[in-house]
Amino acid sequence: MFALAHHHLEVTRAELVPFVSSDATHVVWGVELAAELGDWQPELTADRLVTTRMGTIRHWQEIAPSHGRWTRPSASPEASLYIHEHSPVYDCTWELLRAGAGVSLRLEGRVDVADEPGPLGRSVAVHIELPLQIAPWPFGKVSERECRAAYAKTGLEDAVDFRDVRGVAHLVLRGGR
Repeated sequence: MFALAHHHLEVTRAELVPFVSSDATHVVWGVELAAELGDWQPELTADRLVTTRMGTIRHWQEIAPSHGRWTRPSASPEASLYIHEHSPVYDCTWELLRAGAGVSLRLEGRVDVADEPGPLGRSVAVHIELPLQIAPWPFGKVSERECRAAYAKTGLEDAVDFRDVRGVAHLVLRGGR
C-alpha cells in the first residue's frame, strides 16, 4: 500500500536500490517507488536508508531488520516525494523488514505537496507498506569481468546475473536465499 492522505495509489515500481559509496568502503541501500493516481505519477525516493560496511553482510536480505526516523529534512532530504516538484518527507519513521525471501518497507511520514489545490496540500500523511524488489545494480561502463570483480569486493555472496543496459554494466541480484 502507498497512500497519500486518504488516496491509495497504484504502485508501478517498488525497488531497493544498492550502490557502492564514493569512497568504495560501503554499500548504500536506497528505495525508489513509483505510483499512479489519476493523471499524477508520484515518485518517492530515499537514496540512503541503510549503509553497510563492505564485507559485513553476506546476503542482501540481511539489511533487514533496519529502522530509522527523522523529524525535519536536512539540506539534502533523507526522502522526497515528487508530484509537481520534489518535496521533502518529514516527521518520518521507517523500517525494512524481512518478508519471505525478500525485504519490505514500512514508512510513515508527512509531506507538503507544493501548489496543490484540492485535497492535497500542507502536512499530508504518507503511508507505505510494500514488498521491495531489488533493482539492477549499475556499475558503470565496465566489462563484465570488472563488474563482477567490483561486486566481489562488497562481500556479498548472492548469485548475480550480468546485463549490459545501453553500454552500462549492471548486476541483477537473484531472489532470496
